[in-house]
Amino acid sequence: AARLFLEALGRETDHRVKRWQAEQATDLFERSLKLNPANDSAKIGLGATVLYTGHEPMKGISLIREVVEKDSTNTYAHLTLAEASLMSGQLDKAIERLKTVIRLQPGSLQATLLLADTYERMGHKEDAAKAYRQALPLVSNPEIKKEIEKRVSDLKNNK
Repeated sequence: AARLFLEALGRETDHRVKRWQAEQATDLFERSLKLNPANDSAKIGLGATVLYTGHEPMKGISLIREVVEKDSTNTYAHLTLAEASLMSGQLDKAIERLKTVIRLQPGSLQATLLLADTYERMGHKEDAAKAYRQALPLVSNPEIKKEIEKRVSDLKNNK
């Protein structure tokens, strides 16, 4: 349930609803950690919740970094740190984190598309097109494939 609140929190625009979702997610992640203090996913989730609320971003980063320091192969932690870097405009850091996720989990569609999008935001069209092409075999939905192919074509034509 905490993860559902966290996922909704990232999409919510109404400040009151967002605050409520954050409170619910925080409460549930904290309860989970009381039951099992070694639950890395709950620690990352709590850190991400803190990040999305924007109140104490370094506290959230700290929680997630604890997990990475303990387990450098935790792709959920690296992906969450990449998203935090994107939120703070640290695109170079985001790229490094996303590359780490893709190295550890080559089939990560989310990381591959975020990498492509980040390159595109930076104006690195060739890198963006390459990452989008790498995402194509990971996509099963034909409409999404067409959209990615169109994006690659647009990037090639707008050099």
